[in-house]
Amino acid sequence: NTTNEACVYATLQNENAGIFRCTKAEVIVSATLAPGIILSKTASNYSLPAGGGNVTYYYTIKNTGNVNLSNITVSDNKCSPVICQNNNLSVGDSMRCNCTKTLTSTETNIATVTAMFEGTTYRFGTPGISGETVTVNVGTAVTTVSTGGSCTTCGPQQYQGIPVGEVTTTQQISTNISDTTTPGSRCFKIECTTNTYQDGKLTTGITKNVPSAANILLTLSDGSNINASTNANGEICYQFGCGIYTITIPKGVCGNEYSKTITTTYGNLHIEGLSEVKTTQDLIYLIKDD
Repeated sequence: NTTNEACVYATLQNENAGIFRCTKAEVIVSATLAPGIILSKTASNYSLPAGGGNVTYYYTIKNTGNVNLSNITVSDNKCSPVICQNNNLSVGDSMRCNCTKTLTSTETNIATVTAMFEGTTYRFGTPGISGETVTVNVGTAVTTVSTGGSCTTCGPQQYQGIPVGEVTTTQQISTNISDTTTPGSRCFKIECTTNTYQDGKLTTGITKNVPSAANILLTLSDGSNINASTNANGEICYQFGCGIYTITIPKGVCGNEYSKTITTTYGNLHIEGLSEVKTTQDLIYLIKDD
């Protein structure tokens, strides 16, 4: 915006007095209204094993113009519904949307976004033709090796569970107690096995006893909990009665949380010697263990 001022001074003939007058004019320049919106898309996983799995697509939308936008809609040509926090964005604001689906084969998705300003719809991308694309490989892993700025092995390679060139470590807990056992004093080991894979092949496997400081939780048959610790042999020993017990090892001791249910019983029980009695008589019977 700018303001100009113009003044004029005049004197009367043969007079010393004069007249002085000024006036102002303001010119207002309005900024050009320019709606703008951009879209970026990512995936939770770009490579799935043979058989496929779930993948979540993430869409980031930002208002890059100088006006507020309304009725914002994100579309994906192969995933729906796309869930967003809201459908309005002020100048400079952004939001993140998502969509989850199950893939069974390699797929390329195209995402587009529309928004409105003063009754006009503005669009990023053309549905099914152009927009923000993401490819998720199923059964193949894409690897890129650069030498001197040039790509020597670009393209899909057979997926072996672990991408080529990566070192992956897995952990697993195991016990040597059966799911069903008889009551009494029982000792059993809890072991943690750590496997290391390189280029999809097992390179090392180490099995160790779970330490006594692992805060192992034993849920008794009456529902109460006690903390159990391993002895010097890496075993947990307890006097089990009849019932159902649960062993729980917290997450972080050896990978994810581990839980195992143990049923202690003498086997099949049945009633013998049950005879008819009158209401005024005692009922006598024998429970026999097979």
